[in-house]
Amino acid sequence: MKNRCILVGALLAAFTTAAAQAAAFTAGNLVVSRVGDGSVLVNTGGAISLLEFTTAGSAVQTINVATSTLQWSGTASSEGLITLSKDRTSLTAVGYAPPFTGTGSLGNRTDAQAPRNVLTIGTDGSIGTPVAVGAFSGNNIRSGVSDGTGFWLAGGTTGTVYNNGSNTTIQSTVTNTRVVNIFNNNLYFSTGSGANRGIYGFTGTPSAAATATLLISTGATSSPFDFAINDSGTVAYVADTASVFRYTFDGLVWSSTGSVAGLTGVTGLAVDFGLTSDSIFAVTPTTLFGVSYTIASTTFGTPNTLASAGANFAFRGLEFSPTVIPEPSAFAAIVGGLALAGVIVGRRRRTA
Repeated sequence: MKNRCILVGALLAAFTTAAAQAAAFTAGNLVVSRVGDGSVLVNTGGAISLLEFTTAGSAVQTINVATSTLQWSGTASSEGLITLSKDRTSLTAVGYAPPFTGTGSLGNRTDAQAPRNVLTIGTDGSIGTPVAVGAFSGNNIRSGVSDGTGFWLAGGTTGTVYNNGSNTTIQSTVTNTRVVNIFNNNLYFSTGSGANRGIYGFTGTPSAAATATLLISTGATSSPFDFAINDSGTVAYVADTASVFRYTFDGLVWSSTGSVAGLTGVTGLAVDFGLTSDSIFAVTPTTLFGVSYTIASTTFGTPNTLASAGANFAFRGLEFSPTVIPEPSAFAAIVGGLALAGVIVGRRRRTA
């Protein structure tokens, strides 16, 4: 009996330790990507962390990516822009995998000197194994998005790249791209370079050469980064260094319908689209904000500060936390288990 108790205790201790090492994300929370370790930020490398917050700004946990696994430049604000996978069950981050050779900023080094890699972060908080992509040599690699099979990648050269063990250039007309993401089963990307800046889209999620269309033109002097599109494809928000802008689609064209006053330098964005109002969350290098948009009155509220990056740290990207939706059979088992528990409790109460 004593040995059995020791064994049970050891198993419980092991389970508790494993859980503490990789805490699962909570559905509906925010995940902010951050660069830095508290030292002065430099362009030759920086530690990566993922910070989980509630939508009220309460800190939940910090997941640190080992510097031996992946790093970002500490000064390039266009790097470190995280995305949710197509099925919303994991996060994707891209960066540079040590060891590094050469000198100067990571983005300006060749892929041989600072290998470009992509990795995923699971719902349980686990960090995946980096995958070498060999793209965007000599310039920044900025973001990627996954469909669970391959990755679409954005960066400072080449255009839009699909990687599934090897690279395929999807489009090279727009070579300087920032955020690539999937909404409503369509692939989109943003660019803040050239005359035709804004949000481009493809039909579907192409894995071979395809044509991208400029859907939302943000203007020749704009600097768009992250963006979010609702499920019906009729409302979009775009994070820009000038503000967060709202756009609506009438079936023919996208039109600007306002922006958030007093909010500048935004790179990361996450939006909870609602029936009467939208909840918008945004990050600048220093601050996480929350602001609402009331649909009936077509007005934005005042941005609220939810969290600060801290001295010698910089926020980069923002997403809602990844979550796993149970399969129908698993959901039925859960419901059945709860119902059975209710019966047992009821019986116990009646016989007590």
